[in-house]
Amino acid sequence: MITDVATMIWKEWRELLRQRGSWKAFLVGLFVPVAVFGIMLPIQAGVDWLETPISLSAWIYMPTVLVMTMMADSIAGERERHTLETLLATRLPDQAILYGKILAGVGYALLLALAIVAVGLVSVNLTDLTPGWQWYNAQIFWGGLAISLLLSLLGSVVGVLISLRAASVRQATQTLSYIMLVVFFLPVVLLQILPRQVMVTLEQALAPLTLEGVLLVGGAAVLLVDLALLALARARFRRTRLTLD
Repeated sequence: MITDVATMIWKEWRELLRQRGSWKAFLVGLFVPVAVFGIMLPIQAGVDWLETPISLSAWIYMPTVLVMTMMADSIAGERERHTLETLLATRLPDQAILYGKILAGVGYALLLALAIVAVGLVSVNLTDLTPGWQWYNAQIFWGGLAISLLLSLLGSVVGVLISLRAASVRQATQTLSYIMLVVFFLPVVLLQILPRQVMVTLEQALAPLTLEGVLLVGGAAVLLVDLALLALARARFRRTRLTLD
């Protein structure tokens, strides 16, 4: 089983590179997130990027945006390229195909997040005049890594579920774009329209929470959603259903 999953992960990463054309094209596609979250924001924030929750934005952005974009192609892309039938004709079990695709997305998001966080560390140290090398606050780093892992899994599973039912990569991408729009902008809109008294009540309720508490509560909530959606993906990912689709 492990070997089969590893085979699927390698296949997904190789196809991702092939779709981008080359390593050069792949790196060019990462220019914007690296420039924003690895250079611009860290330089503006300075040492605060390493010591405050500001840097959690990098851990959150990578899995919720890039992994969903990648996973839109997971099943719908196979249909468009007429390779789905070939994949389903192999000896690989359904669960190995599903887990391989999901873990490929998780690994992709985590590697890129770690790379951007590393670039941010270098950016801060090259522009900060404080003597000695500055490092990330341990709680921020490990908490961010854990949240990034859980969000990567969430984005990857959601991407697979959408791609399962999408007739094309374009349709899957559009659906995922709507989901990301709601996730990122709906909370902002709600905060703008909520009555003042409600905002004060929320602030008072959240005031006692520490960063560790927020990460634990948020992580536990995302984990529960991950497990529920993973169970749904396992139930819906059936070779016969995919063939009939």
